Amino acid sequence: MKVFEVHGFKDNETGMPTYDDMMANPDYFAQAKKRKGGIVMMSPDEYINRSVKGFKKFNPDTTLDNLIKSRDLKLIDKYAQEMQSGDKFPTVMLDYSMGFSQEGLHRALAAKQIGINEIPVMIVSMIKKKRRGNALASY
Repeated sequence: MKVFEVHGFKDNETGMPTYDDMMANPDYFAQAKKRKGGIVMMSPDEYINRSVKGFKKFNPDTTLDNLIKSRDLKLIDKYAQEMQSGDKFPTVMLDYSMGFSQEGLHRALAAKQIGINEIPVMIVSMIKKKRRGNALASY
């Protein structure tokens, strides 16, 4: 697995064993768990907006403002200072495989605060099947 570092982040670990295993063993997760995951680069704003959209599935009243206000602002400042000092944080994650979950909103907000333009994001989804005639084909 190719590892490259982005200011403030590593793209080869999430800090969560299941997701790190998924990166290390993608074939197993695809076959046994019907889940796939991969790292994409996106702006902190895109990650934050996708998080708001995901949270809206569970609470339609979720807004960007109330999501940010519900975060620990001191922790965001601490992460921002640590990123500026050269510390590397685990990759943030959006998991759509069983509804929605995310991990890393504080890190994304810290990256935005110090002007990082792109962050690595692990996106997880279910492997879908679609019908073609009598056969099922995955895509």
